[in-house]
Amino acid sequence: MTIAVEAADTTVPELMESIERGDEVRLMKNGQTVARIVPQQPKLIVTPEQRARAQQALRDMDALSKELDLGPFNFEEFMADRDAGRR
Repeated sequence: MTIAVEAADTTVPELMESIERGDEVRLMKNGQTVARIVPQQPKLIVTPEQRARAQQALRDMDALSKELDLGPFNFEEFMADRDAGRR
């Protein structure tokens, strides 16, 4: 949805409904976008079961790393490898 800044104050209820539906609202002035109003992302709620599964996955990865004798994780080395293809 796009709306002129001058009209925004008279259409706030409509704007709120649009945003609640997940729409992005662009406020325009003199044909230029001056602001965007986007819906708030819902907060991720992690259940105790999901947390336990994630922790078990980390333990499993650690055990596999030891089994394959990969050595300790080096964050700086990981970042350098990741960034090597970006240059």
